[in-house]
Amino acid sequence: MKKLNAYFLLMLMMGPGFFTACDDEGTEPAFAAPEIEAVNPAVEQQPGGVANIDLSVNAEAGIKSIEVSGDAEGNVDFVADDNTQVVSYDFNLPADAAEGDAYELVFTVTDNQERTASANVTVTATATPVNTIVVESSEEGVGNTTWTSNNIYVLSGLVFVNEGQTLTIEPGTIIKGTAGTGSGASALVVARGGKIMAEGTAEEPIIFTALEDEIQPGEVKSTLPLTARGLWGGLMILGNASITTQAGEAGIEGIPVEETRGIYGGTNDADNSGVLRYVSIRHGGTEIGAGNEINGLTLGGVGSGTTVEHVEVISNKDDGFEWFGGTVNTKYLLSAYNGDEGMDYDQGWRGKNQFWFVYQDTEGDKGGEHDGGSSDCETCEPYSMPVIANATYVGGGANTLLVFQDNGAGTYVNSIFANYSEGIQVEDLESGEDSYNRFVMGELAIRNNIFHNVAGNDATKYIVLSTGANAGTDLSAEAGFADNITLDPEFNSLFLPAADVSGAGVVEGDFFTTVDFIGAFDPAAETPWHAGWTEWSQHVQ
Repeated sequence: MKKLNAYFLLMLMMGPGFFTACDDEGTEPAFAAPEIEAVNPAVEQQPGGVANIDLSVNAEAGIKSIEVSGDAEGNVDFVADDNTQVVSYDFNLPADAAEGDAYELVFTVTDNQERTASANVTVTATATPVNTIVVESSEEGVGNTTWTSNNIYVLSGLVFVNEGQTLTIEPGTIIKGTAGTGSGASALVVARGGKIMAEGTAEEPIIFTALEDEIQPGEVKSTLPLTARGLWGGLMILGNASITTQAGEAGIEGIPVEETRGIYGGTNDADNSGVLRYVSIRHGGTEIGAGNEINGLTLGGVGSGTTVEHVEVISNKDDGFEWFGGTVNTKYLLSAYNGDEGMDYDQGWRGKNQFWFVYQDTEGDKGGEHDGGSSDCETCEPYSMPVIANATYVGGGANTLLVFQDNGAGTYVNSIFANYSEGIQVEDLESGEDSYNRFVMGELAIRNNIFHNVAGNDATKYIVLSTGANAGTDLSAEAGFADNITLDPEFNSLFLPAADVSGAGVVEGDFFTTVDFIGAFDPAAETPWHAGWTEWSQHVQ
């Protein structure tokens, strides 16, 4: 047997610990790679809310950092001396996020050996939960408040914006009225000295409708039949501008006479009751008495400081719009499927107006009823003398176009009138002031308009006296009726004319937009002003 090497024997005697002690200096122990995992990789949260994200982290070599990237950037807090832990991160969804918007977040852990691991989390925006807020009738009124688009507001009874209060309504907000008649009718009433700031947009109109309507925030089309009428009250705005009554003020129809917040009229013709812009009022006109219903939009003594433009009243049981005195100006009004007049004014209204569209079915009455003084003072001044430019009136075939009575006057220019069985009726009394006198004096004028299928296209019946011994007398040869023609406008489904309707006459005043077309709609417009935001447009496109 050979002798064993002495050095080798010594190594055997020292055992396995000898080899460990001789590892190269500076070599780190071997640790597993880091791991990170989302407890819930798919999180949902409503716009403006906070999504809470939990992540399980394991790093045997120790955690150096945890970072988030993608649709969020930054560091994630962790406990430095804990190699295994659950960390949390809060992600704030943008308030303007739309339902279904997805945000991708990437979480990366780095250990002390510079090794990394990542986990992905998707945060999806859900629909904002809808709250229903019932607004009761009260002596205190609504106060200074804002109604927001994530809620549906339900009017219960007559809800007032009292003097000194301002109600602000966000774009896209839906307000519903409860059913009820008489003293139980529901309506929103802006009292004298109160203010409404209802500024919707073409994309997000403010909608007033009935409680039965199942429309939800973010929607424009109602769920009720187009001709469902009288299911709640309406919207009333009352101001301090002048009206023609003996007392200079009056109580608005539809509100009990003992309710002082229903009084309108005064001496401030520049009064400001706020703003109505891109507002749709639907399915109202509940009865407040036998044969007496609430108008869709009632404007009593409203002053010229108030803004009313892009407003629709549709499927109201009574009139679409009604003015009682005042000086408020309007643009872009749509009145459709209303059960009485499309446009009604009284008590000395003197506003400037442009771009009106009136559509009536067989249930409607006159296209417009235009009165002067109130019943206690028909000859009081100032007379009703608004100026209406670029209107389009379309009747249901068996309606009267316009009636001027009780000393009412006014001007229609650059407008289209179609499909009425009777033309314009002008009251002629046996004595005293009347609408025919206003016509003779040039305060009632019908000029530069187009008539089609009105009174059987018989131009001698386009404008006639309606009362007295000379009832039916043709007035078309008189000076107040000038430059009007008979022409088929060749409407399309949106009531844009295909025929040549150029040749608009000049309308003086800074309020009026200069256009070269007759009627409410620009024939060359790719998108007419009523498209999209109105209930009307949801049914005709």
